[in-house]
Amino acid sequence: MEAKVDDSKTDLKRDMADLKTDMADLKTYLTNFLQEILTNGEKVVKETHDVNKINVNHDSIDSNVG
Repeated sequence: MEAKVDDSKTDLKRDMADLKTDMADLKTYLTNFLQEILTNGEKVVKETHDVNKINVNHDSIDSNVG
C-alpha cells in the first residue's frame, strides 16, 4: 500500500513538472505571437484613434438629427 502511495506521489510530481514546462512553453509562444501581431505600436494607436473618430462622428450625427 505504501508503495502505491509513493508511486502516486512520484507520478503527481512528474505531472506537475510537465505542466510547468507546458505553461512556460505556452507563455513563450504567446509572447512571440503578440510581438509578431503588434510589431508596430503606432499602427495600433492609429487604428484605435480611427475607431474613436468614427464613434465621435456617429455621436455628432445622432445629436444633430433630433
